[in-house]
Amino acid sequence: MRDDTAISGLTPLVLADVPYAAALSASFGWPHRQEDWSLMLRIGEGLKLQADGRLQGTIMWWSLGPEIASIGMVMVRHDLQGQGSGTQLMHAAVPDGMSRGMSLPWISRSPGSSAMRC
Repeated sequence: MRDDTAISGLTPLVLADVPYAAALSASFGWPHRQEDWSLMLRIGEGLKLQADGRLQGTIMWWSLGPEIASIGMVMVRHDLQGQGSGTQLMHAAVPDGMSRGMSLPWISRSPGSSAMRC
């Protein structure tokens, strides 16, 4: 994974973040348990946006081969949405995959929505 600590507040998502990430996803009504987050971190990579010791948002990605990856768990606290935090997360994660020779990813905004290209 790239070192994105130069981007303000971005650091790698680690197992110690699982309880906070699970609480954030639960605030969106997502069904992910702490066990799900732990599994996702064991098989993928992620970044967190943190300020004042509080988790602000997350993004994760999973390599599906040498040229493709899946991006998910992109979320930003409700009260911080619309301020560019999600864009900041995407701008940090997408170049990581592209530096490994992957094409631009397709992501789904939410269940049932059409895919969008980043």
